[in-house]
Amino acid sequence: MVVEPVGEVAEHPDFRWIALRTVRRLLRVDHLVNMDTRSVLGCLPPGPVLTGSVPSESVPAAPVFTPPASGAPASPSAAADPRSLRALTSWLIDAKQHCPWYARPVPLADVDGWTRTETEIADVRARSFRVIAVRVEAGTREVRQWAQPLLAPRRPGLAVFLCRTGEGVRRVLVRARTEPGLGDLVELGPTVQWSDNTGPAVPEEAGPFDGSALSGDPACVRFDAELSEEGGRFHRAATRYRIIEADPTLPSEDAGLPDDYRWLTPHQLHALVARGHHVNVQARSLLACLASLP
Repeated sequence: MVVEPVGEVAEHPDFRWIALRTVRRLLRVDHLVNMDTRSVLGCLPPGPVLTGSVPSESVPAAPVFTPPASGAPASPSAAADPRSLRALTSWLIDAKQHCPWYARPVPLADVDGWTRTETEIADVRARSFRVIAVRVEAGTREVRQWAQPLLAPRRPGLAVFLCRTGEGVRRVLVRARTEPGLGDLVELGPTVQWSDNTGPAVPEEAGPFDGSALSGDPACVRFDAELSEEGGRFHRAATRYRIIEADPTLPSEDAGLPDDYRWLTPHQLHALVARGHHVNVQARSLLACLASLP
């Protein structure tokens, strides 16, 4: 939720007002803006921020990128008109209906390849995540001490949007991505999404555009930062978020793409975010990062 308060907001030592432009630039600093904030930022409509300034030169500036000058930019209303949204929703529903996956709870004792000790549950090959037990002490919470499980990934993940700008309109390449923990199993995700930043951890994570995900060409990299994931459930989980200018040889029309990929404008993605259960958390974080670009 994004709420505009009515009247004065009481001061608190743990809170500060920060200009939206500043917050967006702070996304470029590794492990500074948390996942919940990024997810809420991803709900804000795209567009210029008219107020605010960056008080510190230590915040890295966005790289300068000038899109092609041909044509006039499409208006936000045209970029997310109801007809295009109906077509996108229909495509996503079709992907959900044809998803061959199903997920169901099973007893831990019936899961092969995992071990349990007094402090953790882990896979025997040490390739996947662990579930660890932690004891927490906090001086500023209602409850000062508690114990809980945390999911601990072994390596950072990777989430990448390939983007393209034509006729003054930026588009990103999204994938109808299947994940067993999602309520409907399928939501729109980044072009590339790996749970291990060294490569696809399972065959289902692989895709035809993986080769572009690790591009080191400064002329193509629009955004690159390692950001922390939600710390209340995950232990030191992080994802490397990247926005890469797509290779000119990549099909510019949906008809030339695999069935589970589409080119979308940020306005279209934001319209789908507002509907709920359409855009996954990695794509929402990348939407926030996308808004930091010039």
